[in-house]
Parts: sequence; structure tokens; C-alpha cells
Amino acid sequence: MDDRRPPPLRNPSRTAAKVAVAVLIVIAIAGLVLAGLRSRPPTTDQAAAADPTQQAVPPLTVASSASAEEAGVAPNHISFAPTSDRLSDASTAKVVRLAETAKKQHHTIAIASTVEARADRAEQMELARKRSMAVRQVLQSNGIPLGTMRIEIQEVPVGSVNAAAANQIALVFH
Repeated sequence: MDDRRPPPLRNPSRTAAKVAVAVLIVIAIAGLVLAGLRSRPPTTDQAAAADPTQQAVPPLTVASSASAEEAGVAPNHISFAPTSDRLSDASTAKVVRLAETAKKQHHTIAIASTVEARADRAEQMELARKRSMAVRQVLQSNGIPLGTMRIEIQEVPVGSVNAAAANQIALVFH
């Protein structure tokens, strides 16, 4: 009447799967830790100790330093000051570089703007048109034919565009 059962047999493939999952978790955690360490900028002492053969860096020039308005902006986006349709010097230089790239690679260009469907829709559309025309003027003066450019103004629901994107024009190569 004794209902004794023998202990369950060990399944070696199940044990191997458990060990493999544990190893993968450890590798993933180590990758996250290393990525976190690499994303931190090194202190001056760490940078000097890391590369003793480091050469002196030349001072930044106007051409190599990005303006505050262009920092963190996508390479094909042109920033404008809020409510302004005038290109800054940095934005103009960026459009010129993009024009040279478009000429070399024989691309057509879409000058794309996004506006929100708000009460001041007419003013936003006019500002987007003026900004697009300013960019088109720079592209044209740098050798891009009018026939290879088009202006696209897209209207989206309110709240779809953040403040930074509302003040940008995208140059999309086709």
C-alpha cells in the first residue's frame, strides 16, 4: 500500500537549456553595463591615460563648430528660429553641403515641412512656404535645377509635432 514513486529522471537537454539561458542573461547584462560605460564621456585624466600618443586637437573653427540650433538635428534637417523664415549662417552652410551631395549623386530633392492643424493654420502654412522658398533659393543658387526640386507641406493633427520639429525643414533625396 505504499505508493512510492521513483524520483523523476533527469533530462540532460533541459539542464543544458537552463544553463544556456543563464549564460545569455549574463552576457546581456554585461553588454548593457559595457554600453553604459562607453556612453559616458571620459574625464580629462582618463582620456590622457587611455591614449598616451594622442595628438593635440586643433581649435574649433567656425566651419567645424555646430551652432546651438543645429546641435542634435538630423543631417538632412534645416533649423529655423521660431517664427522666422531666414536661414542662419550654419543652416545656409548645411544646405550648401546638401546641394553638393545632391549634385554629385544626381538626386532630386523634396523640401518637406510639417505644420499642425491649429487655429493659426494660415500663418503656419505661409511660414512653411517662406521657409521652403528660402531653402529652395539656396539650393538653386548652388546649382540644383528647379525641375529636380519639389516643395511638400504636410498638415498633421495638433500635438503631432514637437516644437523643434515645427521649426525645421527636411531635405529628402530621391
